[in-house]
Amino acid sequence: MKNRTSPPRVSRSLTTTLALSFLGLSVLVLFLSTATQLALTVQTQQSELEERQLLLAESAGSSVSDFIEKKFDALIAAASLSEPLEASPSEQTSILDRLLSLEPAFRQIALLDQQGQQVKSSSRVSITLSPQFEDQIKQGVATLPQASDRYLSEVYVDEDTIEPLIALAIPIKTGSGSNAGYMVAEVNLKFIWDLVGSLRVGDTGYAYVVDSHGDLIAYRDTSAVLQGLNVSNVGNLSDFVKDPTITSSQTSGVQQYVGLGGQTVVGTYVPLQPLQWAVVIELPWREAYQNVFALGIRSLVLFLVIAVLAGLFGYFSAQRASAPLVELSHVATEIASGNLRAQAKEAGATELAHLANSFNNMTAQLRESFATLEQRVADRTTALEASRVESEKRAKDLLAISEISRIINVEKNPEILLPLITRLVSEKFNFYHVGIFLLDDAKKSAILQATNSEGGQRMLLRGHALALGQGIVGNVALEGNPRIALDVGDDAVFFNNPDLPSTRSEMALPMKIREQVIGVLDVQSQNRGEFTADDLNILGTLASQVSVAIENARLFAKTEQALAEVQGLYNQYLQKEWKNLRVRPGDIGYRQSPTGGAPLKIPLEFPELQTSEGVGRLQVRQASNPEEESSILAPINLRGQVIGAMSIKSPAKDRAWTQDEINLIQAVTDRLAVALENARLFEETTRRAERERLVSEITGKIRSVNDPQTMIQMAADELRNILGTNRVQVISKSSNDNGQ
Repeated sequence: MKNRTSPPRVSRSLTTTLALSFLGLSVLVLFLSTATQLALTVQTQQSELEERQLLLAESAGSSVSDFIEKKFDALIAAASLSEPLEASPSEQTSILDRLLSLEPAFRQIALLDQQGQQVKSSSRVSITLSPQFEDQIKQGVATLPQASDRYLSEVYVDEDTIEPLIALAIPIKTGSGSNAGYMVAEVNLKFIWDLVGSLRVGDTGYAYVVDSHGDLIAYRDTSAVLQGLNVSNVGNLSDFVKDPTITSSQTSGVQQYVGLGGQTVVGTYVPLQPLQWAVVIELPWREAYQNVFALGIRSLVLFLVIAVLAGLFGYFSAQRASAPLVELSHVATEIASGNLRAQAKEAGATELAHLANSFNNMTAQLRESFATLEQRVADRTTALEASRVESEKRAKDLLAISEISRIINVEKNPEILLPLITRLVSEKFNFYHVGIFLLDDAKKSAILQATNSEGGQRMLLRGHALALGQGIVGNVALEGNPRIALDVGDDAVFFNNPDLPSTRSEMALPMKIREQVIGVLDVQSQNRGEFTADDLNILGTLASQVSVAIENARLFAKTEQALAEVQGLYNQYLQKEWKNLRVRPGDIGYRQSPTGGAPLKIPLEFPELQTSEGVGRLQVRQASNPEEESSILAPINLRGQVIGAMSIKSPAKDRAWTQDEINLIQAVTDRLAVALENARLFEETTRRAERERLVSEITGKIRSVNDPQTMIQMAADELRNILGTNRVQVISKSSNDNGQ
């Protein structure tokens, strides 16, 4: 098959190049100018949008706050003008009924005495007050003595009508300023729905109100409110839910997010204090930025018109400026084709004359250089060949290091790893001896741990070690610097080793982890002057890789040991807890049949699970004839521990279990084990929490008194009640009983 060559690329003319350059420069300047103006305009529009959104939110919040304040004012006016506690029962009823008629938002009103007991009540929804309202009355009476001015409950939902409600309460003051009683009213927040629904936020925007839990209180879509929709994950409302006491100055302002309606909006919220509500204003982003879109379109049209005009002007200017250069290019073409005698005319503008002179000087230099070109090419070829050989050697060495690193990083057993390293280094780099020395715990000597040569094996058997500073290896272990001995017989620090008599050159490389020497990689050759500075750098990389591999193997061994210890402790804990659970009455098991189910009274025995082959394995018994019973015994395994078993029997004696049914039962038992463990943990946590609660209650009651005798009596009574005993006796120890 013939090789296809791509056609030569058609070059542009100088006129076209200059025209395009001018056009590109003009477009760039125009683009930067337009983009800057557009960015400033967008920033201004965003600032105006934020101010408008904040004003709308504050206005909506003021409307909602005024609604609540008016309800408080109505209660205060009724309590101060009519003096309901001094009136007769019939007058009290009349006052409450009149207040209900004047305030349609009130559903129920109660008049309480100083002890919080109900004196008179009136309701437009039932004959008696609802239980939910009575709970709010108790909370209000408990809160008002501390607050002393008013009480506002959290939002709650009517169980029958599913309507959001709140309770308001105020104290009724006597002439001396003390509390004579309380007036409590239940307010239907449906009236806020109309208020929030009438708020206009642009053309398509909307507002809604949420409480401190993120539950929707008022929104134009009342069905979402009745469903109890929680919107705490919308926008930045999560900040408000985390801290309902946040103020308007602490909010994050206007943001863009997916709004309550499911579309991208620009919204913000304003906290309402002390209601601990928030009013949210959301405006679809298309409407919010419609002015920015219009400005962008106008800027784009203007940009295109000016770009076209700049292109036309640039083309005519470039055509006029490039005429002298075109003539000069013909001369350059002749020179490139080999006519070194061609001369350019030094005419035209100063720059063009200088360019023509440069062409003439270039041809003269070319004519002179051709004479010595062959020699220069030969010298360059020799240098390239030497460089190629050196590069191939270095690439081969780096490839060998890569292969060694890949192999040793897989092995995690130090006893296998170290001999493997010495064997691989010897094979890949053709060294007759490779040894690995590791420092002892005291950092006093380097001990030979692995080697590939026969002499090294003899050294290894007798536990060969070198003190730090002794020989090449000891010197490197002490100083942490690599060392090369090109002729070990002449080296001053050479340690004469009868086990390796053929060594003529040696290189020792420190193995470091976090700048700490952990050992030495010792390489010996039978040739004098074997090692170079490049070998030192390349094998230094290998020593670093070996150090990491050894350290990883050490850490892996320690990690495996630690994991095994943790797993063993956890298995012991699991066995102990489930053993304690199984001995409790009522926790033996459960039997279920088509006619019903009941707890097991007597534990069942499963000998199949007691054998070494059957522990933790699902046992399937297929019926071989119509009279034989089919069954499955599935152990309940929890992290390798059998905590129970599930025995399943088919009503049909000749039933054959399918693989899907077996897989389903296995999956059920796996999930059952997790569920049982979660239930056990939940029960244990509940017991601990109850114990802590009882201790806290007893401690609180004891701390409420100062008399030691009363404390002892109170502690004894509480223990007797909790433990269900007839008698709890506290015996004091006198100081003169001699410890008896």
